Amino acid sequence: MTNKPKQSSTLLYILLPLAVLLIAAGLLFVFRDSLPFDLPLPVAWQSPTETPPPSATATPLPPTATATPAPSDTATLAPTQPEPSATITLTATIRFTATPFPTSTLTATPEGVVNTPTRTATSRWYYRVNTATPRPTNTPLPTRTPSITPTPTPRDHLLRIDAPGPLSKLVSPLLFDAYVMIGADGRANVELFGEDGRLIATDTVFGESGRYYRVQRYLDFSIPGAGELARLRFTTKDRFGRITSLSSVDVVLLQFGRSIPNPPTVWLDPFIIWRPARDSTVSGGVAWIDGLAYNVNSSPVIIEMLASDGSVIASREIILPEPLEGRSHARFDVGLSYTVEQRTPVLLVMRQESDNRMPGTIYLSSVEIFLEP
Repeated sequence: MTNKPKQSSTLLYILLPLAVLLIAAGLLFVFRDSLPFDLPLPVAWQSPTETPPPSATATPLPPTATATPAPSDTATLAPTQPEPSATITLTATIRFTATPFPTSTLTATPEGVVNTPTRTATSRWYYRVNTATPRPTNTPLPTRTPSITPTPTPRDHLLRIDAPGPLSKLVSPLLFDAYVMIGADGRANVELFGEDGRLIATDTVFGESGRYYRVQRYLDFSIPGAGELARLRFTTKDRFGRITSLSSVDVVLLQFGRSIPNPPTVWLDPFIIWRPARDSTVSGGVAWIDGLAYNVNSSPVIIEMLASDGSVIASREIILPEPLEGRSHARFDVGLSYTVEQRTPVLLVMRQESDNRMPGTIYLSSVEIFLEP
């Protein structure tokens, strides 16, 4: 009773592997065409094939196959010279190995569909045209064109009065605003003259000789009448007491009321002497004077040479030409005759006198030079 179960287990262990082998063999036989290698069949399983007689030699043509994307296809081949008495049919199995081809993109066009290959790297070589590149040319930078400017911008006057302006109506105290150059004596003088020439009020600006200062001050005055014409004058002098620079403005003084100032009209130096230069020496009996000037009023311009004691060595009146369009000053070039017996320092002066009822010099510029026989 105890040995029967053991015999059944042993028989099961023998039959089970045999059944697995049979099933595997059947599967291999069924799916033999899908295997990547040829499976040899037993002779008993192979179907008999008809063998042609020895006298008939068939030379088959190369198989003609129509390939489709399927992994394997079947082609039918016919012999070139078949025997009348026998028909031979050969069955060939052709397997294809997938070969990568360039991918393509179908592009729709009005005529149909065009198969356009797509390149791995975008190349537009067929659009390129080799053209000559012009060499860079040297472009000259703009340069200034030399030109002769007959009337350059003159400098500011050494004694420039910014306030009050011409014919301003002023009550005491009047406010003046000016730029002054200190003279050789260390001062600049401010003077207010009445219509009859009397000195109404004075003031003095002290400073370093040759320095330029801006001065804003009040000047008290008193007049006997209700109002009169007056002249506010600024002057500087040299070590000999000669006036080297002068600027003035005519105003109206009032005893009562309020001040009504006017804007200034003269900003630039009316007389500029280019030649002879300061401290230069002139000889030959004629001094050629070259520079710029404009008429402050209708009076002629006076050119003169003053000795150290203030005496006049030579003098001449000139009529200035009209300045060019857009210019304030006109160019002048005149000769002034003189007579000296030895080397003499002189003050070359250009000035213009008043043309109204108040006499006197209204503007003056000068330069110190030396005369030789």
